[in-house]
Amino acid sequence: MLFIMDVLPMMKILRSFQGKCDTCQCEGTIELIKTYQCFRLFFIPLFKWQVKYYLKHSCGGQVEINEEVALKILHGMISTEHLHMEHGQPSQANNRWCPHCGKALEPQFEYCPYCGKSRR
Repeated sequence: MLFIMDVLPMMKILRSFQGKCDTCQCEGTIELIKTYQCFRLFFIPLFKWQVKYYLKHSCGGQVEINEEVALKILHGMISTEHLHMEHGQPSQANNRWCPHCGKALEPQFEYCPYCGKSRR
C-alpha cells in the first residue's frame, strides 16, 4: 500500500489592510499572517502545530502577536486605525520569509524550496 504524507511549513494571509509602520514611518499594506507546521496524509491536512501569528508590513518588517490579539483583529474587535506596528531591523524580520513567494523559510536555507529563488 502506498502512503503519501508530508510535513510542511504553511502560511496563510488572514487579512490585509492599510497602515503605517511606527518604526520606518512609511504607509503601506499590513498583512495578518498565520504560520504553522502541518502534517498531511494524501494531501489532506490532519494536524497543525507551532501556530504563530504575525503582522507583516510592506516595508519588510514583521512582529509576532499572540492568538488572542490576532483573532480580535480578524473579527474587527480591534480597530486597524489604532493598531501600532513597531518592529526591529527589517533585515532580521525579512529573513524568515521568501521575498519572492512569501513562504516561511528555515534560517539555514540559501534558496527557497518552493520557488527556487535566492532569499537575498
